[in-house]
Amino acid sequence: MKYIFTSLFLVLILFACGEQENKPHNKTVPTIQQPAEEEKDFSYREFQPDTVSGISLKGFDIEASYQINSLYFLTGYYEYPDGEMVYPNTETDFGDRLLVLDKQHKLRFQSKGAGDVYLFDPHFYKNAQNDKIYIVCQAAFEYYCGGDVFLVENQKIKHLGTIDISGKDMETNLIDILQIHENSKETIFSFKADSVIFNPGGEKEDLIKNTNLHYRYDGKRLEFVE
Repeated sequence: MKYIFTSLFLVLILFACGEQENKPHNKTVPTIQQPAEEEKDFSYREFQPDTVSGISLKGFDIEASYQINSLYFLTGYYEYPDGEMVYPNTETDFGDRLLVLDKQHKLRFQSKGAGDVYLFDPHFYKNAQNDKIYIVCQAAFEYYCGGDVFLVENQKIKHLGTIDISGKDMETNLIDILQIHENSKETIFSFKADSVIFNPGGEKEDLIKNTNLHYRYDGKRLEFVE
């Protein structure tokens, strides 16, 4: 009798183990958190980089100097020794310029001269999504005109062109109304004003209504869009 109960007990244990083996196993798959996607639609804001002193460049009269990371940004003009125009100034390339030096103070970039302008004032714009920086140098004679646009990206500097726009009155300049916005395809330079002056002081000067007027940069060229 004891043998029968023992055998029956073993059979029940083996049956239970077989049932457990036949049950499907529900594996817990760990949830992999995907990295947050970079925003493809964002704005730039103006910022003031650190000003620096003690930088000199032979023959160059420095009006303003700034530092961003390991690069130095200077504005000024090449002097005229004894009143003579000498290289790098030429009849078509003279006046205030934007210069960029590396941390060894070696010249990395030099813009074309802005001519006889009274003002060549750099303004810096950055965003929270990448390291690109736009520099817009506000120019002026007796009146405000547009500004040259430069792109700083991956420690490289590129001149994109000129935004040939000013405010509709003598007191409003380009910087006062400029907005910079980037999407997945291009960077948009727009204007927070109901009207603007196109080509101020030029042959094509015109007061035009702002119906989404803007400049666009698609990575290749800067162009005006009416």
